[in-house]
Amino acid sequence: MQLSYTYSHCLDENSGSYGLEEGAVGILDPYDPRYDYGNCTFDLRNNFVGNVIYQLPFHGNRFVEGWQLSGIFTAQSGSSFTISDGFDQAGLFNNVASTRPDYTPGCNPYVRQRAKNPLTGIVEPQWIGSSCFTLEPVGALGDARRNSLCGPRFINLDMAVLKNTKITERVSLQFRAEFFNIANRTDFGPPLASLYIFPAGVPGGDIGIPFPDYGFIGGTIGTQREIQFALKLLF
Repeated sequence: MQLSYTYSHCLDENSGSYGLEEGAVGILDPYDPRYDYGNCTFDLRNNFVGNVIYQLPFHGNRFVEGWQLSGIFTAQSGSSFTISDGFDQAGLFNNVASTRPDYTPGCNPYVRQRAKNPLTGIVEPQWIGSSCFTLEPVGALGDARRNSLCGPRFINLDMAVLKNTKITERVSLQFRAEFFNIANRTDFGPPLASLYIFPAGVPGGDIGIPFPDYGFIGGTIGTQREIQFALKLLF
């Protein structure tokens, strides 16, 4: 049996990694890099992993001997994400210019509820609300911090049943029944965090159409329950 817990905290001015967290990264205000100082995109505050292999104490013949149970349990806090305006309200005119809004101090942005998505009309998980954020003035940068919010946690349990059978002194046959996400738990990714849609063809101005999917979970992470069987020849 092994148990492992890691507490970590990462801070930087911009970060990302291919195929894992974000796409384009960059500093919004080159004259003040500290404006983008905040949690790393891959900041993972808490990570717990436990695993076990148990040899069942059955003896007598090759049909009852050699059975094993194993499992891996993982629990992680959610990843950081950023609230954005959804368009270039500050007029930066660069390829990473999704500016951030103003934040109302002391306001709790998390709602963590199930609500009807106005775009789809379906009841879906909603992680954050919009009441804590307002669109900053044209040509200005909002005071909401980069990667200041945290998405849903991740919890998963994988298990396996194994049977080792001796064929000769040097050769064994192993039967494996493996169950991934055996609890069939649904783990959610971060929510859609763009507040507004900038109307096409309209020059700069203090306008913004509320993004209909804002705050709702955009998808899941991990897998559904998966079961597989295998035979392995050990020699």
